[in-house]
Amino acid sequence: MQNTLTFKTSYFEDSFRICKGPHLLLKIYKSTWLGWAFDLKTPHQNYRVVRRGVWSPEITISEKETGRIVATTKARISLFGWQARATTQFSDGAYFEWQRTGYFNYKWSWREGDQAIMQAKEKLGLFSLAGDMTILSDNQHRHLLSALGIYLRSATAGKSRLGPITAVVMIILFLIG
Repeated sequence: MQNTLTFKTSYFEDSFRICKGPHLLLKIYKSTWLGWAFDLKTPHQNYRVVRRGVWSPEITISEKETGRIVATTKARISLFGWQARATTQFSDGAYFEWQRTGYFNYKWSWREGDQAIMQAKEKLGLFSLAGDMTILSDNQHRHLLSALGIYLRSATAGKSRLGPITAVVMIILFLIG
């Protein structure tokens, strides 16, 4: 089973969308003005995503109505963000690993053991996150993993966003000077 989805957001808004063609599948958006709490809307359920910590954050996904924790993620974010990693454990025991690679050509993937179940590649953009996500396995957690992958990518981009912007400023200063 191979299924391609698209995702898009802006660095200036805390909202992410995952679509299949013109159809919106998932939306994750900031639920509070301050802090790291996000809401995740899927066609069948609403979730709350909460992050605690900065360099080694723990992220929990819980059902919004009941508060039952569905998954817990432990992430490791490097200073520049290009080697970020995370592990996610679902309440049913399923275990997945997320990894981001690249500096200007961002890619990230979810793995279950030795098998890649989802891969994403982004289009280069200074002020937006957009790209294609390929789901390689018909996994029951694919919707939450796709949203969590983009959330993790965004969390790690916060540390590395300055790199491309600084490069553009330096080039402009060089051309002016």
